[in-house]
Amino acid sequence: MKRYLVLFFLMLCHLGKSQALEVTFISNEGFLFKTGDNSVLIDALYRKSHPDYTFPSEEVLDKMIHGTAMFEKVDLYLQSHVHYTHFYPETVGRFLDKQRDTRMIASPQVVDSLAKLYPDFERIEDQLLKYNWEEDRMVFSHGGVRVDAFKIRHDGEQWAWVQNLGHLIHIGRYKILHMGDLLLDEEVLTNMRLNEQGIDLAILPFWLVLRNGVARVKELIKARKYIISHYPIPRMKQNIARIKQVFPEAIILNTPMKTELFQLKE
Repeated sequence: MKRYLVLFFLMLCHLGKSQALEVTFISNEGFLFKTGDNSVLIDALYRKSHPDYTFPSEEVLDKMIHGTAMFEKVDLYLQSHVHYTHFYPETVGRFLDKQRDTRMIASPQVVDSLAKLYPDFERIEDQLLKYNWEEDRMVFSHGGVRVDAFKIRHDGEQWAWVQNLGHLIHIGRYKILHMGDLLLDEEVLTNMRLNEQGIDLAILPFWLVLRNGVARVKELIKARKYIISHYPIPRMKQNIARIKQVFPEAIILNTPMKTELFQLKE
């Protein structure tokens, strides 16, 4: 009898984990999302390029590129924009070349960078789901994962030329929002009706919260949980402390390769 109870308990634990959302922090705004048999990687395949920002270790890059450990099966790779603290063409190209079943949603600037800087671009071009920049929003699906991709301006006038994509990711039972280095464009957020989407988890850069206030961010997005990220190394501790002060319920997931388990829907 005890044996059956133990087996039943283990089955319940496995079922609970399989329905949970695993969120692993890679670096900066790079994350891995896993639930059930699906996984999505975003803004994670880049190398050290700026002294003020963290970057994935060579060991982690090798695991991502070769699809080992937790990166064994990635359905979609998402790229918010072309800044080298989020994107490195040679690394992304190698990843796609090794992971032939993975598809990547790519803006025109990302496609152009890969075409110019990855020598075997023709080998990976058919894995790209190309975003038409004439459209405000496009929907992509692959491997059981759906993504509502949309244009939203990059923060800072000096970066007005950057094509920044937001992604509303539908994976398993969960909805995850990641918008790269966005400027808080209320018209775009309102048109996307994000506060009506039932978003489970929103990942936002720290400056968005500090500049616009927690109340306004919550009003526009209405996520159940928030991860606040993208801390530069200088003043990292101070900025995290400020976020904890103004947004105490926010999640600080800032340790490389740390995984948090979320049961967002009961």
